Amino acid sequence: MARGNASFAANVRRWMTPGAGIAVAKIVAGAYAAGAFAFFATRPADVLDRAVVSNALNDAEQRSLSLTLAIALATAVAYILLFAFRGRKAEDPTRALVDASHEPFLLSPLAVWPLYEAHVDLPVRLICIVVIGGLTVWSVYSFATQSPRGKALDALDGPWIRRAGPWIALAMGLGHALLMMPLSLASIDTLFAGWDIAIFTQMHWNIITSGVPATSMYSNDVINHYGAHFSPIDHLTALAYFFHQTPKTLLVIQSLALGLAPLPTYLLAERLTKKPGVSLLLAAGFVLNPATYGIFLHEYHEICLFVPMMLGLIWAIEVGRMRLAWVLAVLILSIREDTPAYVAVFGAYLWLLGNRRAFATKLMVVAAIYLAAVHVVFMPALRGTAPYVFDDRYLGLLRAGTTGKGAMIGTIVTNPAYTLRYIVASLEKWEYVVEILIPVAFMPIFGRRALLLLVPGFLFSMLSSFTAQYDIHFHYAAPVLPFLYVVTLAGLVRFDDRMQLALVVGAFVSTCLLGGKVGVNPVLNPRTAQATLDARIGRYGDDARAIRAAVAQVPPDACVRATGHLLTPIAHRKGAFIVPWGKFCDWALIDIDASNLPSSCQSERAYLLEHLRSNEFGVVYGDRNVVLIGRGKPTTRNAEYVARLEATLDAPCTR
Repeated sequence: MARGNASFAANVRRWMTPGAGIAVAKIVAGAYAAGAFAFFATRPADVLDRAVVSNALNDAEQRSLSLTLAIALATAVAYILLFAFRGRKAEDPTRALVDASHEPFLLSPLAVWPLYEAHVDLPVRLICIVVIGGLTVWSVYSFATQSPRGKALDALDGPWIRRAGPWIALAMGLGHALLMMPLSLASIDTLFAGWDIAIFTQMHWNIITSGVPATSMYSNDVINHYGAHFSPIDHLTALAYFFHQTPKTLLVIQSLALGLAPLPTYLLAERLTKKPGVSLLLAAGFVLNPATYGIFLHEYHEICLFVPMMLGLIWAIEVGRMRLAWVLAVLILSIREDTPAYVAVFGAYLWLLGNRRAFATKLMVVAAIYLAAVHVVFMPALRGTAPYVFDDRYLGLLRAGTTGKGAMIGTIVTNPAYTLRYIVASLEKWEYVVEILIPVAFMPIFGRRALLLLVPGFLFSMLSSFTAQYDIHFHYAAPVLPFLYVVTLAGLVRFDDRMQLALVVGAFVSTCLLGGKVGVNPVLNPRTAQATLDARIGRYGDDARAIRAAVAQVPPDACVRATGHLLTPIAHRKGAFIVPWGKFCDWALIDIDASNLPSSCQSERAYLLEHLRSNEFGVVYGDRNVVLIGRGKPTTRNAEYVARLEATLDAPCTR
């Protein structure tokens, strides 16, 4: 009896190992996660909300949840016993069980999905994404390094992927651009597009008609747009605009530019990691990054060109194509007045690395001289005595009674404690940082000196008082985006091959989760994308076509003022003013029920009422929301709108 007990104890000790305990825990965790996910994924959304937010399942639902989890755990027990039985006669009986534990553990991130799916608070949702991404990295790395089946992942770096990789990356980028384009272009047809694209439309029209990038949309004056944004590259995009003179041309240029960016992302990643599978996943993450399609959908801005060109420049330098590098550098400098600063910092980074120091020195010098010339000479000369129109974006850095860049820099240099508090105290700014880093699994943290590349773009956003500049739904993340993936690669290459794959898989999963709840994407959240399209269509509905037809009656040389969303269809002229400016114009296109920033619907109603009462202007077109008036036009409908405006003069905006 004593011998039997000793034998039994010896067998128990053979099984009671840390490895076996961890294997059992991993199998149970995977089964439990799969059970919870299966229950909630097959139930209506209200069940998930009631369970997670308020623990308010009814008795039947609670029994169903308990039964589902019990079945999942019973399956886990059966799985454990199966592999324990298989290994019972082996020298190490736990080996089969340990080897079989890695696949179930791949399901463990699903345990957090119900909280991610149910919770609407952004900070909680971001924490869930970070946890799911972290579990994904852990489980994939465990499978890749410890499972006998982990070698199957080597297929991701097969020769066919290496040959096809660049084409796949390009197809992903351009395919996604084609998917996003209908959402973008619909903003023109539905009169949803606002002030920004109207500015660029007018400026491009003026370039092809007079050679001067003039715009009248900042005030009552016609100014040279390069005094507001110094962007000589607009003369190049105007060449495409010449052949198809519509705002849609600009949106197509923007979409194609972003669609090309995954190609240099892939080429650079494959060059540095030598792993095409990892590189394709990184490029796919770029495509689905909410910061990428935030640029797609927010009007048109020439900074979109910075993303593919900067990635292309870095790749060209990496492979030694220096002529191409200089061509791209010149183009990047011409994109906007801030891009020389990003190029100069990149040159400094190259110099610190000791890579191509002669080239880096020349790049820094050229960028610094150009930056100084633009801000000290060219832009002040073009805007005259008018202030820089974007100085008000950084009002939080100004002391009382001060103005201009000098005062802002003075605050940063002499009062860093205030500057730090100004940044740290804003939850929205830190949410922005997390939303930027989640799609790359926080890998830039390991980029060391490469982190320098992120400093200018983050300062551009984090020092701003303008909330859109630290919101990934706008175009302001463009200066960060190319460097984000470069710094990610600098961090990624510090890990072994298997960890690189695990990190990139975790990053891709995190990107999809973030994109599924933040932003508008027809791949990750088609219902939201359709709802967004429907909202754009529904802004004016069937009236949009009639409004565009009415605007076509306005003579091309006439002066027109309009509210923001109605400005784009009349922007092809020298005198197109956004309200409240342009009150001297002979035509006005006003939405009387919408918030008309930078004016107000109440002030615009008063403007219309005054002009219609004078009988110098007549209603050319009018519907429930929009009125088009013209000087000297028939006044037969004036009384109708005078009565309506008198009744609603001080009423709040309805939209």
